[in-house]
This record gives sequence, structure tokens and C-alpha cells, in this order.
Amino acid sequence: MSFSTIVLIPYKDKHELTIPLVQKLRDQYAYEYILLLDNGSSEETQLAIEDAVLDPFGGVSILDYSDMNLHQMWNYGLDIAE
Repeated sequence: MSFSTIVLIPYKDKHELTIPLVQKLRDQYAYEYILLLDNGSSEETQLAIEDAVLDPFGGVSILDYSDMNLHQMWNYGLDIAE
């Protein structure tokens, strides 16, 4: 039996928390795809996360969702999972 797992991580700044989380998931390879939903982070955070987590082989995307609240982001994740 196989399962597909899409990890949805909403964040705003706090790259010191987001980067280790993505790295830990990568170490465990416990996902099919990771979607990082940026809720209006600073340019410094955006660049730090892009440099640390974007992989030339894919598997991680960063999406700008600065116009959504947390509930809308979770609902977006549910829509993707269905």
C-alpha cells in the first residue's frame, strides 16, 4: 500500500523555524511534495528560504499567499489533497 503525502507549510518570516522543518522532512523523505505558503514575509526571509530549500530536482514550491488568512491557506491545502 502506498500513500501520497503533500505537506502544506504556511509561514510568515521565522525562516529560522521553517528551514529546519523542511530539512527534517527531506531527511525523512516523508512526503511527495512540500508547498510553502508565504503569508507576506520580508524580502530577507524570502531569499533565505529560497536559498535553503529550493531544490533543482523539485519537490518543494514556494507560493505567495500574502492575501490569504490561515483558514484560507488550510482550505487550499485540503483542495489540493482531494
